[in-house]
Amino acid sequence: MPTWFWIIVAAAVILGHFLIGWAIARRSQSQTRKEHGYNSRLNWFIIGLWPILFITLATSNKDFLD
Repeated sequence: MPTWFWIIVAAAVILGHFLIGWAIARRSQSQTRKEHGYNSRLNWFIIGLWPILFITLATSNKDFLD
């Protein structure tokens, strides 16, 4: 696959994960402020790791980009 294809895929993955994280944070607003703040940050942190892992694998493995 060409490099531009994987760039588009990575952008879509990042956008999708941010939207999922936003939805999780919105859903947990019914909890107390303290719990919501902690859970929201934790969810965003965990979700933010996946695109970083994906991009790291994509850039480190040249066969993956070809």
